[in-house]
Amino acid sequence: MSSAPFGRVRLKSLSDFAKEYGNAFHRIEALSKVDSVMRVLDMKREDVREAVLYRECEAVELYRSELGVDYEPGE
Repeated sequence: MSSAPFGRVRLKSLSDFAKEYGNAFHRIEALSKVDSVMRVLDMKREDVREAVLYRECEAVELYRSELGVDYEPGE
């Protein structure tokens, strides 16, 4: 079971925002609890944004993929 508050529509919007305004921010991340682990997608990475826009999958699969990493508070 997973909890994915950042669905595809929100991830796509955040991807567009990061592409347009990313240089103004230190980081832009999407965070979600997946399989009882907090996972993060770094939206400043072009490969992450491309996957969000073009991969045919549920948002949770992006967090589970090689693009998502375990969230470490304070980093």
